[in-house]
Amino acid sequence: PIIKNSKWSGAIPVSGIDEKPDPKMKYKLLIEITWWEKDSAKLREISSSLAEVGRIINLHAAAGIDKKNIETVVVAHAGVLNAFLTNEKYQKKFHTDNPNLDIIKQLEKNNVKIIACGQAMHFANIPKEDLLPVVKVAISAKVALSTYISKGYVLYTN
Repeated sequence: PIIKNSKWSGAIPVSGIDEKPDPKMKYKLLIEITWWEKDSAKLREISSSLAEVGRIINLHAAAGIDKKNIETVVVAHAGVLNAFLTNEKYQKKFHTDNPNLDIIKQLEKNNVKIIACGQAMHFANIPKEDLLPVVKVAISAKVALSTYISKGYVLYTN
């Protein structure tokens, strides 16, 4: 797998595959994530939304697509913005280390662009400086989504 550290990000081998992707094609993936676990015990685990991002990327790789042909943009809004807090801010808010730092670092290493919704940041009272530096801010998730859809990205929602 390209993205590791979540048991939910793996791909199971499948035999007898009839429908195969074109490994030479560029795959432009746009992944909208919002889900945030409210159970305090889950705050010590990788966000299921980020695990799903890893899974989508890994499934493409398992299908034989070279990672250089996988272009991924993640648009985050609602509660999942908490996953992108710096460790210091996450500790202050949830009294534990941010368990998402490693998977976010892997996403960054694999050129995944991460965009936060400025509207959701405002309503959740999360200033840009509380987010990890890899996170870029858009005026809204809706505008970022329509921009990338217009550029030919395939939308996945979580």
